[in-house]
Amino acid sequence: MKEKNARQSVRVKRPIYTPPQETRDFRIRNLETYGFSKEQVVKMAARHPAILGCTAERTNSLLSNLEGYGFSKEQVVKMVARHPVILGYTAERTNSLLSNLEGYGFSKEQVVKMVARAPGIFCRTAERTNSLFSNLEGHDFLKEQVITMATQFPAILTCATERTNTLIRWFTVNTISFAEKPTRLGWSVATLEERRKILERRGHDYIAKPGPLFYGKTQWERFARSAIPA
Repeated sequence: MKEKNARQSVRVKRPIYTPPQETRDFRIRNLETYGFSKEQVVKMAARHPAILGCTAERTNSLLSNLEGYGFSKEQVVKMVARHPVILGYTAERTNSLLSNLEGYGFSKEQVVKMVARAPGIFCRTAERTNSLFSNLEGHDFLKEQVITMATQFPAILTCATERTNTLIRWFTVNTISFAEKPTRLGWSVATLEERRKILERRGHDYIAKPGPLFYGKTQWERFARSAIPA
């Protein structure tokens, strides 16, 4: 009985559909015609082979739809090159996600700028995005503040609610602000806590002067080697 249940619990991974070479070549040429370089197409297909399973008509419909919303062709190329899985989505799905952002209170111009900077937003469902918004409001942020934070640091819309909660708790416990500098939400608690302990041991007032907590790797290493009392 246990053996039977074990077999039933094993997921069978379905093989990715691979169209004939002639069809793949045609779809690759179609992407190149749109504006992707050969190198970009090769990298995209290597990362997400399923994109070559999409018909040229469906791909062109999606790309045209994105331009129709307000993205420039250059922005579309960059977004898809970074997240080729976007080509697997339907125009209806992407429209729904973009409309959902407008429905929350972002202007179309803001949506275009945010998604162009953080195309991973397309990889989240509207429900998940709305959950993140509600969660931030639950931490006493006004909708206007949430919009400001997301426009300044759109990658926040790709974060899981649990991750955001963990970061907010860390900032709250250490009385460090992030609302005016939302890019601080891009750090991991592990890194921030490790740096906080180092600063604390060296007598650095990280609450009054939290800047070093958010230094880039090279700047932090240089700072850590500086003449701060050990």
